[in-house]
Amino acid sequence: MSVVVDRHARAMGGPAQVIVYTHSPHHADNLAGLALERIEILEDTWSRFRPDSALSRLNDRAGRGPQSMGPDLALLVIAMLEASAVTQGRYDPTVLHSMTRLGYDRDFAAVIAREALEVAAAVTSPTPGTLHIDFDPTASTVTLPRGVGLDPGGIGKGLAADIVASEIEAAGATGVLVNLGGDVVTRGTAAGEPWLVGIQDDRLPSSPVLEQVTLTDALPAIATSSTLKRRWHGRHHVVSPLTGLPAETDLAQVSVQAPSGWLAEAATTCVLLLGEHEGAHWLREQGFNGLLLPADTTRSSTHVAARGGRVHA
Repeated sequence: MSVVVDRHARAMGGPAQVIVYTHSPHHADNLAGLALERIEILEDTWSRFRPDSALSRLNDRAGRGPQSMGPDLALLVIAMLEASAVTQGRYDPTVLHSMTRLGYDRDFAAVIAREALEVAAAVTSPTPGTLHIDFDPTASTVTLPRGVGLDPGGIGKGLAADIVASEIEAAGATGVLVNLGGDVVTRGTAAGEPWLVGIQDDRLPSSPVLEQVTLTDALPAIATSSTLKRRWHGRHHVVSPLTGLPAETDLAQVSVQAPSGWLAEAATTCVLLLGEHEGAHWLREQGFNGLLLPADTTRSSTHVAARGGRVHA
């Protein structure tokens, strides 16, 4: 008989949830605890808001030649570069200095706390892009050009969920769900049943559940991004690489179901930048499921279903 443990905490700037199924209560509880500890280790390595993180130290050494990386930072850099390539640069990890200029230079709770303070006027400045970042997988080094800083954005949460879900499954769990601020990754089953995840409609005051999504072996991850949350001084966190400013889009919210959490996160950014029509076309080309909510609430949502994918109302 399966035993389930459901643990909650705060991590990576938002709520974190870990659900673990095993055949032993003690084992399930231990694995859930290990999962939360692993998330904290990843955040400590990847956070741009922690000055001593491996990522912050890397950014501080931009323009100083190849920098050695530990395995966790290397995984993040690989994911960032691959995400940029897949989205043709629409997801761009070199937005760090744009985000800082816009006032998002610390944990978002601290940004909101100083909401009343004056923030520098937004200035158009395209992001540098990843073209001149030199990654050497053999030596596990990366070279950032002078003036380039990396900000993983949401794919840090997605990748962390990927890593933790896989590690906890490998440690003996029969089912795992890792939810980091709405980025959900699953492994196995929920006591033999498929994993069901609700998508909320953040355009409405109470954020009601709009859809129930079945996560599958082929598409075990889902991420949601919107221009409605993480707002300060009328700005939102989805930045256009072409301008270095919050993107103008006809979409308010995008959810994408994909083979991995980091890829689902990168895809949501890409679709928000492309807009409803082009974004839906891009998702179909990639073979991902998607739910696109227009900013105009009088218009219908757009569903994109990959072959074999299922999105249920």
